[in-house]
Amino acid sequence: MTTKSKTVLRCPHCGGSDIAPDEKTGKLKCKSCKQLIDAKSANAKGGVEKLSGRIIGEGSQKIIPSEDVVLTLKCSSCGAEVVINTDEALTAKCPWCRHILSVTDKLPNGAVPDLVLPFKLTRAEAHEKMKEFLTERLKYADPELEKNFSIDNIQGVFMPYVVIDMRVDAQLSGTGEELVRRYTVGSGDDEETRYDVNVYKVERVFELEVDDLTIEASSKRLNHDRRENTNNVINAIMPFDTENAVDWDPRYLRGFTSEKRDLDVDELDIKAKRQTEDILKYQLSSSLVKYDRGVCWDLVRLKQSGVKWKTAYLPVWLFSVAQQSGEKVILHYVAVNARTGETHGSVPMNKKKILMTIFLFPSIVLFLSLLLSLAIKTEMLPYALAIVLSPLRVVGVYASIIWFFVFGIIMLVKMRKYRENDARHDFEAETRAKITKLEENDELLEFVHGMHNSMMLDRNDNKKSDVDGSRKTTIEKKPQNSTRGQIIVGVIIAFLILEFLGPILALIMMAFVW
Repeated sequence: MTTKSKTVLRCPHCGGSDIAPDEKTGKLKCKSCKQLIDAKSANAKGGVEKLSGRIIGEGSQKIIPSEDVVLTLKCSSCGAEVVINTDEALTAKCPWCRHILSVTDKLPNGAVPDLVLPFKLTRAEAHEKMKEFLTERLKYADPELEKNFSIDNIQGVFMPYVVIDMRVDAQLSGTGEELVRRYTVGSGDDEETRYDVNVYKVERVFELEVDDLTIEASSKRLNHDRRENTNNVINAIMPFDTENAVDWDPRYLRGFTSEKRDLDVDELDIKAKRQTEDILKYQLSSSLVKYDRGVCWDLVRLKQSGVKWKTAYLPVWLFSVAQQSGEKVILHYVAVNARTGETHGSVPMNKKKILMTIFLFPSIVLFLSLLLSLAIKTEMLPYALAIVLSPLRVVGVYASIIWFFVFGIIMLVKMRKYRENDARHDFEAETRAKITKLEENDELLEFVHGMHNSMMLDRNDNKKSDVDGSRKTTIEKKPQNSTRGQIIVGVIIAFLILEFLGPILALIMMAFVW
C-alpha cells in the first residue's frame, strides 16, 4: 500500500496556493491572480485496440491517503461515508441526508482516484433542472419535499466510479429462427395462428472494444434494491463524458464533498464482465436482423486480450428528502448529472392525499345515494320527484365504483412516474463500444412447418442486466418500463370487479329501498 504525503499545490502563474474550482467553467482558478489553470484530459477516447494484459491504475489499488490531504467522515444519521478536503474545512454537510458531519466521526480513508471530472453545471443551473423535474410531480408529493426543496439544500458530490477499457476476443454459436410465413388455421373459437420457420446454425467470431465502461465503486450506491432505496435514479443520470476527466487533484474538492470508494477491482470484476457481455449482444444485434424470431446462443466464449481499470470521481448535484415508511426511513433522491444536465429522481408521495383522492368522492356519492334512498323510502320527497331521482341511486353506486378503480389506476401510473422505479443507465447502448474483425458463419439447418409460438422460446440474444444485477429479457434496444402492461391489467381487473360488484351493490340498494 502507498501513503501519499501532503504537497503544497501552487498556481503555475503566480505561485499562490489559494486555488479552488471556478463555478462558471469548472476549471481550477487561483484566487490570488484570478487566472484559470488549464488541465489536459487524462482519459482521451480510443486506444482500446492497443490494450494488452491487465492494467490497474494507481488509484484503483488499495491506497490509503494521508489525512492531511483528504479525510473520510461517517455520517451518524444515515451511515454514509463522505470524503472532504482538509485544506478547506474539518466539517461538512452529508450530501445524502444533510446531517452536519464533524472530524470526530472520521474513518480510515479509502483510495484516492486516478481521475476527476470537474463540475460543469452550477448549483443554480442544477436547481432549475430539479425544479423543472419536480414541477409536474408536486401535486401528490409529500409536503416535506416542497418544504425542504431549496437551492441551499442541493449538494455537490463527487461520486466514486471505476472506468474500464476492455478488449475482448469473442466466439458465439447457437441457433437462430427466421419467420417465413404466418397464417391461421381453423375458424371461430378454434382459430389458431401458425408459423413456418427457417432454423439456422449461427456463428460469430470477432473482437469487441469497450471504451470507458463506468460502474459505481461504492457498495451503498451499487445496491439498487428498490424496496430499500432509490439509488437507481442516481445510476440513471449516467453516462458522463469521462473522456474529459483530468488527473486527480484534491483542489477540485473545494466547495464539494465526495463519497468514499469501498469496492476494489476484484469485487467489481464479475459485474464488469456481465455488463461487457450485454454490450457485446447489443452491438452484435445489427448482424442478426435476419433472425426476427430470435437467437439462442449455446456457446458464449469471451477472452480478455487487454483490460485497464481506473477510478474516477464524477460530479453529481444531489437533493434528498427522507420519508418514513413503516419502521424504515427511505431517502428519496433527485440527482442531476453535473456535466450533461440529465435529471432523474424519486419523489415521495403524499399517501393521505392519494387516499383522499381515491376514496373521498365515492364515499360522498354513496352517502348521498343512501340519503336519497332513505328520502324516497320514507316518502319525504314528492312522488313525481322521487320517480325522477330514483335512477340516480344506481347511477351513484356505479359512479363510485368507476371512480374508485379509474383513479386507483391513475395513482398507480403516477406512482411509477414519481418513483421512476425502472430508471437506469442504459449502458448497453450508451457505452462506447465497437466490433471489429467480424466473421459470420450461418447455415440453414431445417424448415419447420406449423409452429405455435410467435417468438423463439429459449432466445437469449436480448438478455440485459438490470441495475440490481438480475437478468431480464427485452425486445427493444432501449429498456422500457412496465407501466403500459400494468395499466392494461388494471383496467381488465377493474372491469371484472365492476361487472361483478356493480350489479350486487345496485341490487342491495334497490332491495333496501323497495
